[in-house]
Formats: sequence, structure tokens, C-alpha cells
Amino acid sequence: MRHVRQEEPDGCGVACLAMLTDATYEEVAKTVVAIGLGNPSDLKPEIMRRYLEAHGWFTRCVLTRAEAGGRWPPEPFAPAHCAMVQRTMSSPGHWVVMLGDGGVLDPNRVIHQTLRDFKVCSMVYGLIAPLHQHGYGIIELPT
Repeated sequence: MRHVRQEEPDGCGVACLAMLTDATYEEVAKTVVAIGLGNPSDLKPEIMRRYLEAHGWFTRCVLTRAEAGGRWPPEPFAPAHCAMVQRTMSSPGHWVVMLGDGGVLDPNRVIHQTLRDFKVCSMVYGLIAPLHQHGYGIIELPT
């Protein structure tokens, strides 16, 4: 997966979507506006999920320690993840991508990290890649 840096102070969500969909930062920002998902510099969890699902990703959200089997933040449970973290208790939420090996791609930094390097992790989306990335194609069912 290609690391994409955020180009705006609040552009972490756009950068994470660009990493996950193999698009550029600019392409994602324009698409978010074009399809009516709101302000690209303020991507809420539901918007992130809707964008990813619109691009073929299957998502599963884990919100609590109980849902993660008592371990928080959770260990990787999918090939890729999108997580909302905070560096300090008072810092704003920040989107990062966690890979299947547990490494984190932070759109604001280029250093090796894991979710445990952040003070707070409030949610993690487990993501399974679109079928067309695996060469299976997408089957349309008759309506």
C-alpha cells in the first residue's frame, strides 16, 4: 500500500481513503464533494465507511474493548483497517490506516507505529478489499 500524506491540517481522512483506494489525495477530495458526502476536511466515521463501501470494500467496525475480545486497541483482524486515534487525551481525532501486520500508516508522519503508540483509539474499521483487486470480478445479480 502506498503511503499518502495529508495535504491539509484536517486532511487525514482523505489521505487514508487515498491509501486504501489507490487514488490520489486530490481525486478523493474531489470525489467526496462530487458525490455529496460533505466537507473533505471533516470526514466522520459514517462518511469514511460509505466512501469505502462505495468503492467495493467490505467493512466491519469494532467500537469497544468488549467487541475486540477484551484487548484494546485490537490486534489486526482484517487485511487492512482504518482507525480513529488521538495522540493525547485533548487532541482531536485523527484517521490512520493499520495494515494486516499491525503497522500503522499515519498520513501526518512517516515513522513506524502501531495503534498502541497512540493515547486513544476510539474505533477500528476492519476492511476486506474489493473483489476486483483479487481478480474475481464483480458479479451483478438480476433485479
